[in-house]
Amino acid sequence: MREIKKQAFWGIIFRGGYHAFHQIASLIVKVILVKFLLPADFGLLAMAMIVFTSLDIINRFAQGEPFIRDNTSDPNKAKNVIFYMTSVFQGATALVTFFSASYVALFFANKMSDGQSITTLIWVIRILALRPLFSIVSAVPLAILNKDLRFKELYTSTIVGTAAYAITAPILAFLGFGIWAIVLAHLLEQIVVTIILLFYAPFFPSLTFDKQIVKKYISYNSNIFVNSILLIIITNGDDTIIGRLMGPSVLGFYNIGQQFAMLVTLLISTNLTEIIFPVLSTVQQDRELYNRVFFKAFRLTTFFTIPFIGVSLILGKQAVLSVFGERWLPIVPVFYVLSVSALFESLILIFRPVFGSLNKPQIFRNGRLIGAICFVVLVYPLARVWGYLGICWVMVIISAASIIYLAPKIANEIDGFYDYALGILVRTVTCTLVMMGVLYVSMSRISVNLAWLFMFAVAGIVLYFVPMLFIDKELKRDLRDTLTILGGKVGVHITT
Repeated sequence: MREIKKQAFWGIIFRGGYHAFHQIASLIVKVILVKFLLPADFGLLAMAMIVFTSLDIINRFAQGEPFIRDNTSDPNKAKNVIFYMTSVFQGATALVTFFSASYVALFFANKMSDGQSITTLIWVIRILALRPLFSIVSAVPLAILNKDLRFKELYTSTIVGTAAYAITAPILAFLGFGIWAIVLAHLLEQIVVTIILLFYAPFFPSLTFDKQIVKKYISYNSNIFVNSILLIIITNGDDTIIGRLMGPSVLGFYNIGQQFAMLVTLLISTNLTEIIFPVLSTVQQDRELYNRVFFKAFRLTTFFTIPFIGVSLILGKQAVLSVFGERWLPIVPVFYVLSVSALFESLILIFRPVFGSLNKPQIFRNGRLIGAICFVVLVYPLARVWGYLGICWVMVIISAASIIYLAPKIANEIDGFYDYALGILVRTVTCTLVMMGVLYVSMSRISVNLAWLFMFAVAGIVLYFVPMLFIDKELKRDLRDTLTILGGKVGVHITT
């Protein structure tokens, strides 16, 4: 247990460090890019990503999750299975993406003012179609590092890749490359990550192959495939409708606002999900330990997500004015509404490793199915009535519907889930509301600038953390465990 705890802890540290670096770098890059690019450029990129992420569902049949949780198959045969499956499905994705580009551009053409935008969109899609080809090479090293809990090497590669993107995109934008600054920088990022993954976990395929492993992995991934279709209907459907009905400029505002609203999900829940899945898969036979690992993940998710969203809601408008300028104010209402959806999505994502590690991915799939049905029924009428804000509220509704379905399923697998979750949520929400109230009153009396925003953010952390330290006993234990693990890493004995 101690060794697993250390591996999970350092996995969270490395993953969290990567995401913190990635999001800070992305924020800085966005601030620079909005000075050189137009909202329509971001809208065109969002349109391209719709086809790219939609067709990426083909690759779900070649996911590494069944390999990570597989402790019975021959490792060499299993690695070859992952490689050849990835080659087939990623290659198909690249081809379909490339040849569908013109049809996608025609679909969005009715709200484009000139032919040049259509041509640009076609070639952006075609260039991005090269990205799946690099995944063929990196798929097995990625699965190996995850299975072995080698998170340091795994996230070193992504950090270096992000750095390559963060350096390249602003330089190209400054040189006048326009939207191509982002496209080319993304390609470079993928190349760098692939090279480093191969360095840490080199793999050379052989002809050793096992059809039974293929059947087992495809059977597992078929649920991921169905779940991905449902998720794409939800995550890409909003962009598709906005781009089709309202054009690239409105889509640009929506897309940027959505990215900031989902920042907390990317920083926290996605981070924990990728770490907790291999850990839960390792301890799946010990249900008491299994439950403790899940509760720890749930605590971390709510502990950071709820106050993060609270601070963002209070400071959001002033942050947009100070950083982006008045031209970007339309993203503020998008951010406010989608922050609620982000909170629900954070909880949904932390549920996913449970069903995956217990070989019950169909439960999570059904939760997404409910959300997809709500989306299909509600999105068009609400978009017609309230525009892009109507779509924002649809995203909130479908996340809430998925939570309502999945929570009882989690309670069936995790003993004492409701009591534990209620206790954590009451403490976290109470401290967050107090912190938000103090910040709101303080801001109303001061002319806020960027420096003041930073000070308010720091004050919000203190206002939340100090009361939690007194009312949450588990927080003290977490801090003690953290100090112990850190002390062991540097060879220092720490007592508390």
